[in-house]
Amino acid sequence: MAPTPSLAGLQVETTAFPPSVKPPGSPNTLFLGGAGVRGLEIQGNFVKFTAIGVYLEENAVPLLAVKWKGKTAEELTESVEFFRDIVTGPFEKFIQVTTILPLTGQQYSDKVSENCVAFWKSIGIYTDAEGKAIEKFLEVFKDQNFPPGASILFTQSPKGSLTISFSRDASVPEAANTVIENKLLSEAVLESIVGKHGVSPAAKQSLAERLSKLLNGCNESKDAKAGNEKDCQIAPPPSLAGLQVETTAFPPSVKPPGSSNTLFLGGAGVRGLEIQGNFVKFTAIGVYLEDNAVPQLAVKWKGKTAEELMESVEFFRDIVTV
Repeated sequence: MAPTPSLAGLQVETTAFPPSVKPPGSPNTLFLGGAGVRGLEIQGNFVKFTAIGVYLEENAVPLLAVKWKGKTAEELTESVEFFRDIVTGPFEKFIQVTTILPLTGQQYSDKVSENCVAFWKSIGIYTDAEGKAIEKFLEVFKDQNFPPGASILFTQSPKGSLTISFSRDASVPEAANTVIENKLLSEAVLESIVGKHGVSPAAKQSLAERLSKLLNGCNESKDAKAGNEKDCQIAPPPSLAGLQVETTAFPPSVKPPGSSNTLFLGGAGVRGLEIQGNFVKFTAIGVYLEDNAVPQLAVKWKGKTAEELMESVEFFRDIVTV
């Protein structure tokens, strides 16, 4: 497990985002990935409406590092895929939206809902489940008003639930207002902020700059700043022996045709059928995985025994879809 990321807090206008927070109803403490303003150009002036902070669970660093280690802040800022990996990654996220100008709950929820529904319909994934989630989202904001300094708080769980909380200032309450169980809506909130058409380019740039430091191996500790320490460790590639299945030797690693990656041997065995009382073996099968499968699977399955994994349909489903 990588050490807890260490980055300083940030000041965005009058809002101070601390270096870490514990979201309402969550057992985890998340670190500040980045923060920035959301605004619009109006009659030649840039008008700032909200200050937004994006917090991530600490296992986001080794998970993102598998693909993005070595990239510069500029490369990350320009990459739609990088921010998509943040939005969909199997780690908890917390978003704090603090108002700079007054905002009604209906103004906020109508705009978010409108954008979500339009996008889902454009790619053909809008269903009754999403319609009900949007109705619940609109309902929870209906009677809310946010004067300057008030906050809207979202927690996005790896399993897809969206926890919504409100605060009259920038503090984080212990209890949540509501939880909506819909993965698409949960991801859409953060996507609307840092996605391809995200409303806060400043938050995107901040995320890219700060995460590039962590992904490339150093925390902003005093020693790291002085150049004496690089303490954001990335797990080494898996190391397992090859396997012999009947007459077939499966090597510990392979480079698939047309791929630039070397995969490790996850497991191997025979495929056969019981025919007239005899087990007839037809094929020997080896399954190879990319290195990043290990930290991604570990989020949910670390600590489980081989027997527990063997009996879990969900575990093998996660291997198939990871």
